[in-house]
Amino acid sequence: MRTIHKKIKQEEHSHCFLCGHSNEKGFKLDFDLVDDGSMEACFRCSDFLEGYNNVMHGGVVSALLDSVMTNCLFARGIKALTAELNVRFLAPVKTEGVVRLKASIEKSSGSYYVLRASLVQGQTLKAKATGKFIAFFKNPEVKTDSMMTEALNAT
Repeated sequence: MRTIHKKIKQEEHSHCFLCGHSNEKGFKLDFDLVDDGSMEACFRCSDFLEGYNNVMHGGVVSALLDSVMTNCLFARGIKALTAELNVRFLAPVKTEGVVRLKASIEKSSGSYYVLRASLVQGQTLKAKATGKFIAFFKNPEVKTDSMMTEALNAT
């Protein structure tokens, strides 16, 4: 899955402001696939991204959560567009320090995926999101969680 993630990211998101490594002004986020199938990334905050004094702009927080969910799908060979993004802001994200992003697929049906993501700073959950995605491409060589469940149920 790591190879597929890297390939799709290079093909589809090389200039993405958040994860593209060809965007000279972008964040160049690196994502790591976790053994449980979730996707993680760490990001160093900056006052360049503030809304209120010393607080990261909510739009940036939302974009970071969307990006980790999108990359979670990439790891499964799925290229998808965000259809809906619901963000719950739990505490201000400070412009100092590092945040940890994490996303996982909650459910899927056909080309429809629901993912959950979190943003943690220090030991505190600062924001969480639910995203609904519509796939426009699925790599047939990669089994998604629902395909794996169907295969197990068929045996």
